[in-house]
Amino acid sequence: MSLKQLGRQIQLFASAAVASASVITFKDLDSLGCRGVEVILDVTAYSAGGLTIAISGKDPMSGKYYPLLAAPTKAASTGTKVFVVYPGATAAAGTVASRAIPEVFNVTLTPDDATSITYSVGVNLLP
Repeated sequence: MSLKQLGRQIQLFASAAVASASVITFKDLDSLGCRGVEVILDVTAYSAGGLTIAISGKDPMSGKYYPLLAAPTKAASTGTKVFVVYPGATAAAGTVASRAIPEVFNVTLTPDDATSITYSVGVNLLP
């Protein structure tokens, strides 16, 4: 997995074709004291299947992850989908949660199947 952090912008995964049914869990991210996050999933080539993104916080005591965005919307076509977790944001089912992010969080992608999908994943930390 590629990871490049430029201040409050994080390039989690550069655009590439992926044909795997395996769940992709990116390494833990530091919120850098920010209150929220945008996760941008840009699908540029798609034929079938789909991707579901999860944004999770990490419990500092147990090390377990818990969902920050309930029932995220599946990406099942080309285009850009933005998922937001931010306190005071107007909640929208599957794409926006009105809550703060913890100090440590992560992003997970779950494909429907092994169909090849070309996509990239970026993160903006929101002050």
